[in-house]
Amino acid sequence: MPKYPLDTYIMCIKNGPNEFTQTTHIVRARTPLAAAKKFYRSHKILLHIFVMDENKLIYEFDTKHFFTKKKEHQLKR
Repeated sequence: MPKYPLDTYIMCIKNGPNEFTQTTHIVRARTPLAAAKKFYRSHKILLHIFVMDENKLIYEFDTKHFFTKKKEHQLKR
């Protein structure tokens, strides 16, 4: 089963109801969710991450569910 190709995603900042500003942060990922998780790793204080793809579509992701704490049985590893 072939994997999806890597696409370029740009992190955006929301200025108003329908206004977004592009930042200089660019990543290559297979999906917008994967790109948002990459941005979250370097910007952990953000609660919402806006990602724009090559077709100028903007995706919004809530970061509180991205990475959770390890379960008790996994802490012993």
